[in-house]
Amino acid sequence: MASKKSPAKPNRNNRGRPPVYRPDYPKRVRHLALIGLCDAEIATALGVTRQVFHRWKTNEHPELSDVLTDARQASGAVAAALYRRAIGFTKKTEKLFMWNGEVIRAETITYFPPDVTACLQILKRAYPEVWGDAGRGSVPPKSPTGNAPAGAGLTLVIDAATLAMCGVNPAATPESVPSGE
Repeated sequence: MASKKSPAKPNRNNRGRPPVYRPDYPKRVRHLALIGLCDAEIATALGVTRQVFHRWKTNEHPELSDVLTDARQASGAVAAALYRRAIGFTKKTEKLFMWNGEVIRAETITYFPPDVTACLQILKRAYPEVWGDAGRGSVPPKSPTGNAPAGAGLTLVIDAATLAMCGVNPAATPESVPSGE
């Protein structure tokens, strides 16, 4: 008697139609990465799973990995520039002077003071519940414990950072902090 072959069992891991990669994806991925989306969020925006996106960028379409790297480096450079603007910085510049009809070049150091708008942008991103626009003109939200407004602890963090920048140990007791007398 001839043996009957059993029909092949379907592979349950490869269900459905495979996702379609489109040529405009590198451009879309670059824009999404520039605004700070992570891989999972980018995959969702492209309509694929995180695993498919990972497979695309590592094996099938390595240009996606290059685009992600470039966009994240650019985003990091912008964040660093915003931070520098928020805290203030100095920069070597060149000034031109006219003296007796002759142009004189002088290298100078220009101080750019901290920018309040840049500070607010960073604080809104880091502490949206305290510095965000949603609560303008309203009573400050309560902390999870319900005792103090949500931003009360932030003042202590900022004060501690200010003390540390001035060379004072923020954990020191008031008696151990030298007075200005």
